[in-house]
Amino acid sequence: MIGALRLRGAGVGEIAGELKRHRTTIWREVKRNRSEYDGAYRARWAVEKTSGRRRRSRHNRCYGAAHFAPIECMLREDFSPEQIVGRLRMEGVRVMSHETIYLHIWADKARGGSLWRHLRGARKIKRKRYAGHDSRGRLEASA
Repeated sequence: MIGALRLRGAGVGEIAGELKRHRTTIWREVKRNRSEYDGAYRARWAVEKTSGRRRRSRHNRCYGAAHFAPIECMLREDFSPEQIVGRLRMEGVRVMSHETIYLHIWADKARGGSLWRHLRGARKIKRKRYAGHDSRGRLEASA
């Protein structure tokens, strides 16, 4: 749609109004996906460039069981995800972020696993405090 409107000679503001998007969104799309040799926006080229960016994206990288095996061993030794990432980077090993490790831990817990029990905060026992004796507004009785 952007390509067709650009061929018609429509400006960025007009295209944004037509597509019900903000003009900066349209401008960013046109700038990001324009042709390198003449600067024109071509829809087919834009799709190819977008697909290439998605393929190369770190967010779409999948980690398998082989990637998580050494991390799970370190978790069972009670290292935190932050410590694991720091240690592996210090050793020169490329490793995922600690957030990805936490996502793996919570997915393991949902499947019935026990990795979450090795997190430091998982061992804390939370005590409900609302059922106790309320002593507000009372003076201590003297003997």
